[in-house]
Amino acid sequence: MPIGKAPGRSSRGRPGSGAAEEDDWMMSGHERNCGSMGLRWKLVLILLGVSVALAGGVHLIQKQALWPSFLALEHGAATRDAMRAREAIENEIRHLEVFCHDWSAWDDTYRFVEDRNVAYADANLQPETFELAEIEAIYFYNTRHETVWGRALDRQTGKAIAVPSLARPGPEEIALLLTHPDFEHCASGILDTPVGPMFVVSRPIIRSDQTGPSRGSVLFGRLITDAYAAKLAGQTRLDMRVWWLKDPQLPRDLVPVAAGLRGDPPIRVEAQSRDAVVVSTLFDNLQGRPSVLVHMTEPREIAARGRAAIRFAAVSTAVAGLLALVAALGLLQRAVVSPILRLTRHVVEVSRSGDLSARLPLHRNDEVGTLAKTFDEMLGKLAEARRRLLDQSFRSGRAEMAAGVLHNVRNALSPVVVRVDAARRNAGGPRLEAVRKAVAELGGPAGSAERREMLARFVGLGLDELAEASGNVQRDLTQVGDQLGVVQRILAEQDSQSHAKPVIEKLSLVEVSEQALDLMPRLARESVEPGLDPSLNEVGPVHAPRMLVAQVFANLLTNAAQARQGSNGRPAHVDLRAEREELDGKPFVQVAVTDDGAGMDSATLARVFEAGFSTKGQGSGLGLHWSANTAYAWGGKMAAESAGPGQGATFRVWLPVDADPTRGDSDGHAV
Repeated sequence: MPIGKAPGRSSRGRPGSGAAEEDDWMMSGHERNCGSMGLRWKLVLILLGVSVALAGGVHLIQKQALWPSFLALEHGAATRDAMRAREAIENEIRHLEVFCHDWSAWDDTYRFVEDRNVAYADANLQPETFELAEIEAIYFYNTRHETVWGRALDRQTGKAIAVPSLARPGPEEIALLLTHPDFEHCASGILDTPVGPMFVVSRPIIRSDQTGPSRGSVLFGRLITDAYAAKLAGQTRLDMRVWWLKDPQLPRDLVPVAAGLRGDPPIRVEAQSRDAVVVSTLFDNLQGRPSVLVHMTEPREIAARGRAAIRFAAVSTAVAGLLALVAALGLLQRAVVSPILRLTRHVVEVSRSGDLSARLPLHRNDEVGTLAKTFDEMLGKLAEARRRLLDQSFRSGRAEMAAGVLHNVRNALSPVVVRVDAARRNAGGPRLEAVRKAVAELGGPAGSAERREMLARFVGLGLDELAEASGNVQRDLTQVGDQLGVVQRILAEQDSQSHAKPVIEKLSLVEVSEQALDLMPRLARESVEPGLDPSLNEVGPVHAPRMLVAQVFANLLTNAAQARQGSNGRPAHVDLRAEREELDGKPFVQVAVTDDGAGMDSATLARVFEAGFSTKGQGSGLGLHWSANTAYAWGGKMAAESAGPGQGATFRVWLPVDADPTRGDSDGHAV
């Protein structure tokens, strides 16, 4: 049966949990178009994986290192509670020892054991003594270990209790309780009695002045009842039960607990559930055999606090990790991802459009900025190499075509030269002169008949030869005509091939104007003062064949320089301006080339773009005609204006802004 129990302690509450934040990251259009995971989402997954791994590692460390420390604290606290229980019981025994010493070292007791006077018993050995001392047994023994006086009472009922081992002590009790080697000796411990375990204390009976000889022993006993155990539990504030191992009502599950208790002192701490821990400690009796089991159930406050702390740390780590993830993503987005995405879009756009003039204004001093700057420098070098290659290709193509044409024309003209030389030889020469002299002689004074007959026969033969020579000349001229037809076909075929579609580029008007100045003849270049207006930059780029535009501008600048020749050696001043406008609903840039030269009248303006027309005595009249046709071929047009002679002239050239404007018709005529 349980001997005692005290009220338990309540558990404390648990701390609350934290909250997490979310951040929404959207994929850029380029990433969606690529159909694969973009850099931004890769960084998100990498950082998320690192955060999860870090949080898992921290939680694992907490479970493997921090949680065992809480369990160790809990075990230590439970062990200390068990020691408090043991100390409380041991203190009870020590208090009983002090009480027993007061009775054993007392002259009245010394005389009572000798003479057994009734006055001592009436004055001291009444039921009130048992009640006040909270004891159930008082026994006096003489030196022969015989009971002089003894009684055991149930303090609650006042009835006598039979304790044979104290009323008639046997050899074992004598050896353990009644044998004192000196006056200070005290025998104490737990004695198993028929009514339960009892604290017993025995001391030698001596005089009050601590002298002897000893006249026997006095023994006090206190039963460990349920009321007494409850009092101990209340004093220690422990949820404690005291079980006697010989109690038939002892719970069966406590038997193996008692059997498994070892150590000094024998204490066992075991988790009963998530919220309670069981602490057990064992007391041996005087014979050294297990007798009393103290069993305590305690709330797991330390473990609960540990779980709450670990939970709070996990939530805090998760929230902090999430905030750190969001902050890291924000910083990476600003410092790395956005610049790289801008650079990627820039590279993709350059690859798609072929616009080598595009630049990325990414002002950074890190690797991304260096990459963007290097890429733009590479674009500049590539654009320059492309321009030079196109220029070289243009010149090489023209030279190759000219060489081919000259070769074919030379092959076609070689027979012409031979036939013309043959026709020249057959056209008369000395024989015709001889016939002419013979005819003159026949028309002179009459000579001999024989002479005249010979002259007539000579003239006839000469006429026959001349007729044959005339036929040969006619045949040679026919062949010359055929060969000239071949030359004409060669030139016509070359003319048809010269209308191949040129390469369209994105052009800067300032750059192409400077290139036009380089294409001018040296003398003409020295005779011009060009003025490049800022509007050439402000209107933005155009799309046209670079070399053809440069040649058209070079023609206009050269004409302006030649129009000033003879004007006191003063160079021509030419202004180039640009403005945007629309033609047929499409965006164009109009470039105005204005000079201060001789100007033109209305008749000249009407014919200025005609083939073969020129105001210069030695001009071919092909420059402006070719320029107008070329402008039409790239989708634009040309126009000329002049206020009159001496007022200068303005030539306007329209260049398309878009890369694919509507081109001119196939015959290449100017509009």
